[in-house]
Amino acid sequence: MIAAVACSFVSFRLSGLLLAAVPAAMGLLRLTGGEWAATVRNRGRAFDATLLLCTAALLALLTVTVPD
Repeated sequence: MIAAVACSFVSFRLSGLLLAAVPAAMGLLRLTGGEWAATVRNRGRAFDATLLLCTAALLALLTVTVPD
């Protein structure tokens, strides 16, 4: 997330894609299970992963569709 802020001065698109990588990585971590998965107990892993990956896709789509 800090890298996205640092890149925002250089390129809006690069910053947006780095920002979209954060929820994508969280979604992939949620799919893998392990200790991080034990912290969330009220929802299924598939629901959380789908929500985070869709959020990442929407952020990336918004980044590429905003005109320069």
